[in-house]
Amino acid sequence: MAVLIVAVVAGVVIQSNRSPSGATVVKPAHALGPNGGEQRGSASAPVVVEEYGDFQCPHCANFQRTVGPTVDKLVDSGRIRFVFHPIAFIGPESTAAASAATAAGDQGKFWPYLDQLFA
Repeated sequence: MAVLIVAVVAGVVIQSNRSPSGATVVKPAHALGPNGGEQRGSASAPVVVEEYGDFQCPHCANFQRTVGPTVDKLVDSGRIRFVFHPIAFIGPESTAAASAATAAGDQGKFWPYLDQLFA
């Protein structure tokens, strides 16, 4: 798992240096969880799992498809609190998707929108 995290972080850094868009993701009007992420699950859960992902990233989408159901079960059972941090490093479409997800979060629809974006 540590190798996966290092690979993802390295990919983000490399891609960020390759395609600076200059655009920023909109700021949410609603309250966020730890480190400014969207959260699911109980604040008293013994473990906090945080993911940083780009909605245009095929590896992030694959991670969501394969690990997402397990995360859902762990959140529903109260064993973890899950926090997602939208990041935009692939290009202008990434910024637009992250901003749209933030706007969906302002309407209480972040998680269904995340599922749609990664689908």
